Amino acid sequence: MRWLVIILIFSVLGVGYLVVQSGQNAQKLGKIQNQVSTLQSQLNKEKRDAIKSLQGVKRSLHLHMAESSIEDAVRDILDQNYGQADSAIQSARDNIKKAHREKGNQKNLSDADKLLGLSLEQARNLDPKTVSTLNEADRDIRKEIAGTSNQ
Repeated sequence: MRWLVIILIFSVLGVGYLVVQSGQNAQKLGKIQNQVSTLQSQLNKEKRDAIKSLQGVKRSLHLHMAESSIEDAVRDILDQNYGQADSAIQSARDNIKKAHREKGNQKNLSDADKLLGLSLEQARNLDPKTVSTLNEADRDIRKEIAGTSNQ
């Protein structure tokens, strides 16, 4: 009988200890869940920032590629390579359209696209004003690049 009482006492103490441990484990689990939630929100914020940064880099790349294509078109026109100038102007227009998609509708890019369309027609008609029109489009793109770097 005495052994039975001792076993019963130790059983009660063991059950009590397990109840306390489970309460502490529940608190630890709650803290861990809070930490995971905090980390998850931080990761989501960093993901949004990274995506925004990547879009800015892509946009800047398209603007610089458009600028480079315009420079190639000017050289081609001066060298009287009108076919190559035509494709360089078209490439610049394509890059401007891609830059538009990255960040809304900007006036400088709209103006540059219109000027490139005009210069494309001028180049096809061998108009001597083509280089001047291309330089104006290049200025608009440079304004947009400068405006982007200030943000």
